[in-house]
Amino acid sequence: MKSYQTKHSFDTVLGCFFATQKLSNQTSIDAFLARQKRIKARRQAQNTGNTIAATATANADTSDNQGVNHVE
Repeated sequence: MKSYQTKHSFDTVLGCFFATQKLSNQTSIDAFLARQKRIKARRQAQNTGNTIAATATANADTSDNQGVNHVE
């Protein structure tokens, strides 16, 4: 009887340990995926901002050149 209780207690402790590990791993995975999503969103926003800035610069450069080269 004593050995059964000891084995049962040990199995219970191991079961709790592995359940805790599984939760910890899932929490880590969720945190990692959330970070990746934020990084991706930040990069997309930066790329959009760069595209808008480049277009505005190109338009400004073109307008300046047209104004300088225009003869009336």
